[in-house]
Amino acid sequence: MVKRNNIYIITGGVGFGKTSLVKELCKGGRYGEILELAAELIEEQLKIGGNLIPWIDRFAFEQELLKRKIYAFLHASSEKIIFSDRGIPDAIPFLRAENKSIPDDILEACENYRYNPKVFIVPPWKEIYVNRPTRPQTFEESLKLGKALIEAYEEFGYETIEVPKANIKKRANFVIKCL
Repeated sequence: MVKRNNIYIITGGVGFGKTSLVKELCKGGRYGEILELAAELIEEQLKIGGNLIPWIDRFAFEQELLKRKIYAFLHASSEKIIFSDRGIPDAIPFLRAENKSIPDDILEACENYRYNPKVFIVPPWKEIYVNRPTRPQTFEESLKLGKALIEAYEEFGYETIEVPKANIKKRANFVIKCL
């Protein structure tokens, strides 16, 4: 088991402000970041006409994403606090939402690559929700996903902390105060 207490996960439903929060927290370089690797992978695949897209082949997509998440976990700086836009356990609710079984390697990775025990959850917030090609989920689907993400992280022993609905600076200040 590898523990990285300096990596804090920020997660929640699709389109609820995770990426904006990570970027706000990391302004100025005091903190490091791991941006959402899923969106990056989807964008890459859309550009090349590839099949590693969740709505084409969820298993292949999650397998490639797992490799990238482990790499990011292992290679993130240990010199400062890192905020990660999603983490390894995020795969579980996405697979469950499609009634797919969870591959053993994903379950093992959730146990073997441990982030800081505090996981920040951005709550559903219809007023800031935005739908894009890399996130085709409706608000209602994202709402269900958000609840399932809390359950998945708690299943693996993480403490989930809900980030308040507020402007981005207040959200960032809340997270920093909780560290």
